[in-house]
Amino acid sequence: MDLDLLGEPDELELMRKLAELPEEISQAAARYEPHRMTRYARELASVFHVFYTNCRVLGDDPALTSARLAMVMAARVALGIVLRLLGVSAPERM
Repeated sequence: MDLDLLGEPDELELMRKLAELPEEISQAAARYEPHRMTRYARELASVFHVFYTNCRVLGDDPALTSARLAMVMAARVALGIVLRLLGVSAPERM
């Protein structure tokens, strides 16, 4: 997939938030601040909601659809990691 197709502000904001995950985990562990993970999960969900509302994921352009689906999967994985770190189970489907 061609992630260079992702240039909308909401796409870029989601990419930035996803890129913060490793640092958030590191800081939460180093500073003994598990609340950072709950805050990050809430912020990620909020940024994802804006992305999903404003950027049509399944569209007419197969390349753009593929790139946006990759973003959706990345958000799913990131949120799953955070929830596992917090000891919270999440449903596979809703």
